[in-house]
Amino acid sequence: MKKKYLTGVFFLTMILCFCFPETKAQTTDSVKNLRYYFEYPNIIVTFDLIKDKEKRKHDVSLEAETKDGKILKPSKVSGDIGEDIPAGENKKIKWNIVADVRDTARKTRNSLDVKCIVKAKTLLTQAEKDSIRRQKELARKKRREEQLRKERAEARKKLESIEVPGIMGGLFLSSIWPGWGAARYKEDSKAGLWGLLGYSSIGGYLLFHKKAIEHYDDYKSASNPDERQSLYDKAKQANDISMNFIYGATAVWTIEYIHVLISGVKAKKEASRKRQRIKEKYPKLDMSYSIDPFSKSAMLSFSYRF
Repeated sequence: MKKKYLTGVFFLTMILCFCFPETKAQTTDSVKNLRYYFEYPNIIVTFDLIKDKEKRKHDVSLEAETKDGKILKPSKVSGDIGEDIPAGENKKIKWNIVADVRDTARKTRNSLDVKCIVKAKTLLTQAEKDSIRRQKELARKKRREEQLRKERAEARKKLESIEVPGIMGGLFLSSIWPGWGAARYKEDSKAGLWGLLGYSSIGGYLLFHKKAIEHYDDYKSASNPDERQSLYDKAKQANDISMNFIYGATAVWTIEYIHVLISGVKAKKEASRKRQRIKEKYPKLDMSYSIDPFSKSAMLSFSYRF
């Protein structure tokens, strides 16, 4: 097995010597003057990295492309490859292709006619990285401020929408229809039932009061003592019933007035608490504390909302 492997390496070396005379390759914006040739046991790749004013460094990688378009990733490499490679001339990469011979031969199906490709990704300078971080931080801060502005605008709308109906207006409406005034403070207030009960009591009073008057008029015109007594008793009974109805109506309106007063005071207190919570969450004068991500110094900022 060892003899067979050494024989393969020998023939591989011979093939490489003939297949890899010094060769030029197509260059990119950052990589110029790319050449490669075989020097046992390595393929030597030379190139220039173009300098710029910022003196950026590069992330350099090596690839090998076969005739059928397959891309190989050499593993046994050394030299000017990897991250933080400074710009300059006569950069050199050594690819120990003999060490990679088994894997390379298998992937290329024993064809070693490959083209070397050097890729150089320009890295950002520290100043550019700081600038990008600062821009991201400013963008995040701007988004937070925009979100805060939206929340404050919504809070202002909530403050403007917190309106409590006046108690005097509620009492006036309840005078017209019991339950109407309290319904302005409480959605589940049974305004219809209270009004029906109140006006039914007034209707009952008017009905029985009329009967009491009729019986009393008949009583005054009657001559029979037994009949007079009967009419008087009926008049008194109708009058008592009418008074009970008027007492009931009075109770309905009295309870309704008390209900309006209590509901109005509670609604005003609740509205005041809501306003206070919103004002505490979004005060006019706001103070915030943070750490500058670049200078690592403490920052204290104030904002005032007009």
